[in-house]
Amino acid sequence: MNTPVQPIYYGAGGFYTDWRRKIAEECGITIYDPRRGPQDSTFRFVTADFEMILACSAVIALLPPPPIRCSGMAAEIGYAAAAHKPVLLITEDPVPDAFLLGCAKRVFFGVDAFIVWFKNRQAKGLPIL
Repeated sequence: MNTPVQPIYYGAGGFYTDWRRKIAEECGITIYDPRRGPQDSTFRFVTADFEMILACSAVIALLPPPPIRCSGMAAEIGYAAAAHKPVLLITEDPVPDAFLLGCAKRVFFGVDAFIVWFKNRQAKGLPIL
């Protein structure tokens, strides 16, 4: 009997809070944290991130409120969209960027809203992606 493989999510953006850990713990999922990738060169950092995006099931991205801007996150979301990976965008920005919204499969206003949605889908046996 084959055991189902648990999806791995890529956690884009939001480097200054521990949102990845909170979602992973509350939803019981694995989220890759790019902050743990190679830090010795920009090229190796970006290459590792893009390889992980290709390997993941979906990207969960956090767009923090102004004045924090995440140009790297925009690149990750664009890359994920080009690779046909679903993007689940959590925004804390009251006026989120239209490009990022357009690349997202779903948009959530805050980490807690994402967790409630995710757990409800799990409880009902509905697909996340």
